[in-house]
Amino acid sequence: MEGFSKQEPELDNALSSIKYKQGDIIEVVVKDIPDTLRVLPNGKSPSPVGFSGDFVVIITSGLPKDTQVGDRVRVTLLKITKSHSGKKMGFGCVAR
Repeated sequence: MEGFSKQEPELDNALSSIKYKQGDIIEVVVKDIPDTLRVLPNGKSPSPVGFSGDFVVIITSGLPKDTQVGDRVRVTLLKITKSHSGKKMGFGCVAR
């Protein structure tokens, strides 16, 4: 919603309706699998990313090597936080 000075109240309520908590197991669609040889300026490698609706999950570990973009995986949420844009997001590992 960047670029708008006001938001509709219904939209604010819809975005805040995500009620995931640490330990929940959810299914996400893998949207990005970065090159394992790529290194960020901080020295770390970027992590795969998945989505469940508009909820973003950074997949920290356990993603099978044969996973492709578009695959669905179940992840255990390790941490819930806010993104740079203020939306809720999570960090999770692939559930076994």
